[in-house]
Amino acid sequence: LLTTEGDWSGRMLGKSETLNLPMQLVVYVTGNNPSIRGDLSRRCIPVSLESKVERPEHRTGFRYPKLLAHVKKHRPELVVAVLTISKAYLAAGSPEVALQPLGSFEAWTELVRAPLVWLDCDDPVAGQESLRTDADEALAGWRAALALLFERFKDQPFTAAQVADESQAAPSDLYAARDVLAALSRKGEVTGSALGVVFKRRQGQILDGLRLRKVDGGRQGTGNLWVVDRVV
Repeated sequence: LLTTEGDWSGRMLGKSETLNLPMQLVVYVTGNNPSIRGDLSRRCIPVSLESKVERPEHRTGFRYPKLLAHVKKHRPELVVAVLTISKAYLAAGSPEVALQPLGSFEAWTELVRAPLVWLDCDDPVAGQESLRTDADEALAGWRAALALLFERFKDQPFTAAQVADESQAAPSDLYAARDVLAALSRKGEVTGSALGVVFKRRQGQILDGLRLRKVDGGRQGTGNLWVVDRVV
């Protein structure tokens, strides 16, 4: 909820009173090669900190050795400087900077993202693609699985049980997908029922122009019929 809602509601500890507060905050998280899953990647702005030393905690020579104290002391000037960027962009008539839309963040794009790009700074969301391709291991796995399923079945329907059986038998075309499919399953199993859950969770998601969809009205004794097709 911290990254998706504009308001937060919850009960005050030790009381029956319910609080409703605006979620006007930014959440900062640090980590070493974190895994960002699902739709969370579009709500994150990655910042890579590379010190290029083995023990970064021992570094010296910073411009502001006591950064937090510096920010607290100079907060008014810093806030004015930041707001001046957005104000200058709006005063110039909000020039077109050819940015791809970012759903749910239109206002942020107009007041923060577009002004920075207008000043020839890097697009703040440019690093999101690396989150999708590198950090989200599940997404990378499903991308590979979609390609293998399309190569094997083309436009022919199949069941989850059929995929499970073929992935267990070498040298079938789907044997290479066994480990990928196991990683996508919550229990690490490659069975018809386990893959059926994966397919239902991932259906309709478009990756590299491919998507999995359930065949309308299609069902065999072993479960739903699925097909991988290209989205034009």
